[in-house]
Amino acid sequence: MWYSSLMSPLKQKFVYNPRWYVWIFLLSLVALSFYYHFAEILILRPSGFHIWRQSDCLSIAMNYYDGGMHFFRPAINNQFSDGGNSGLTAGEFPLLYFAVALLWKIFGQHEYIYRLLVLFIAFSALYCLYRMLEDILKDSFWAWVLALLVYTSPIFVYYSINFITNMPAFSLIIIGWYFFYRFFISGKERLLWLSMLFFMLGALLKVSAAISFFVLLYIFFSELTGIIRYKKERRIFYRPLRNFIPFILFVIGLLAWYLYAIHFNRIHGGNYTFNSLWPIWEISSADRIALWVEFRVFLVQQIFSLPVLLLSAGVFITILILTLLKKIPWALTSILIVIFFGCIAYFLLWYQAFNVHDYYLTDTLLLFIFIFGIFFYYLKTSAPGFFNHSLFRIAFLCLLIFCFKNLHNNIHMRLFFNRCPNEQYERYTSSAEVERFQGYFFHMWKASEPFMDIEAYNRSIGIRPEDKVISLPDGTINVSLVLMNQKGWTGFGLGNLSGVERIERFRTCGAKYLFAADSFEFKKPWMQPYTVHPFGQHKGVNIYVLDGIPIAVSDTSK
Repeated sequence: MWYSSLMSPLKQKFVYNPRWYVWIFLLSLVALSFYYHFAEILILRPSGFHIWRQSDCLSIAMNYYDGGMHFFRPAINNQFSDGGNSGLTAGEFPLLYFAVALLWKIFGQHEYIYRLLVLFIAFSALYCLYRMLEDILKDSFWAWVLALLVYTSPIFVYYSINFITNMPAFSLIIIGWYFFYRFFISGKERLLWLSMLFFMLGALLKVSAAISFFVLLYIFFSELTGIIRYKKERRIFYRPLRNFIPFILFVIGLLAWYLYAIHFNRIHGGNYTFNSLWPIWEISSADRIALWVEFRVFLVQQIFSLPVLLLSAGVFITILILTLLKKIPWALTSILIVIFFGCIAYFLLWYQAFNVHDYYLTDTLLLFIFIFGIFFYYLKTSAPGFFNHSLFRIAFLCLLIFCFKNLHNNIHMRLFFNRCPNEQYERYTSSAEVERFQGYFFHMWKASEPFMDIEAYNRSIGIRPEDKVISLPDGTINVSLVLMNQKGWTGFGLGNLSGVERIERFRTCGAKYLFAADSFEFKKPWMQPYTVHPFGQHKGVNIYVLDGIPIAVSDTSK
């Protein structure tokens, strides 16, 4: 008795106080970030899983910073455009890269500023998700837990402090949903415009994020035609003609940029990314099966840990059954089904990317957010005893703790695989996942590690930032060039050319130095004429001066 009388006011003041939960939520994000190695990751160069794409994104920001801040003329370090004379190329809308360059102009060129900006956008999205769930469920604990569940997704966490644009794009989409929810509640049209602005910015950063736009389009027309009524007292879009204007502007903005990007690349001739589809029907049946196996045994667990995936599938089926029993409104379930089929369509249209490109899965997180949001709304309204039961809450917290540990392990494998033996990782992860991370890590780590600190060495021996270089055998677009902050060329995109033809082409475009990894390839006879003027050596990377070497007239590399 005395215990209950003592604890009851404390619970009312602290445990169930929404104001305290806001701080608990924010402190949880900070604490988990340290647990996920963010303090160490923050100062890392582009590294780990998908260093190729990271370097491409960072390269555009670097070229804005060094190249005059011309927004509509994005460029990368690789001089593969305009016949080998520039790096001009366009892909996704370069707002993030331009913003990073502006911050560099103010605070200095530090790569951690880029990471911090992306992390700020991700945290803003999680905060908006927390506030939205708190208002829907009227329960700060469950809002806190479900928002943190998103922060156990390997792709969300890893790319929330990364250089790749998929996570900022998805984060902007979540912020857009927050403003749409507020528009749904209040009917204030400016909130609809804000919502559509964030949806457009997210889709401009990564077109796959447009799934949410089509969901809103479904809501608009299903309500307009009277098929579904989402609110009792009035329509969501109570002024259809006016409310449809931001939808039109979304389409115009998206088309305007991507048509410009296609035109820009057609003029300059360089593409660092694919502004098109990778559909399932363009590959053979054998490749489809092989890719599906890779997706099933490895990639799918980068969305969430296996227990969460299984739980999500069970909850999704439960929602469908409860809808058939008229326990959950069809209006809610129909939105979930539209998102589900939107993800399926996305999967089929970009199927070829789902072998190792886990960041392409970022937009599927929306499905999981809606699954748990709808289910917990049902529990709140129809099963409050279960919703409020202490054992249920404790069980979900235990699931979160498992996910935190699993994700800690995942992040460690992505960036620091060489620190622990395989056996330690396999305690929490499948052997197939360990094998894939190990293979990728050591392949990319061995190739990029010598370049991580080579820039200072280059400057010490007289190589200037404006000097163009050749970096071989780097098969990526930008990795070694970005890490040493030089413009020039790699081995990317010239597979049909022999070694001599490749180097001679670059020399005619102004290449002054050859950076050659200390490997068997560079001990072959065709390389000998280009190694007569050694200039330096750094961690197995040999540097040669190309000036004064006669132009090769024959090729002995074949």
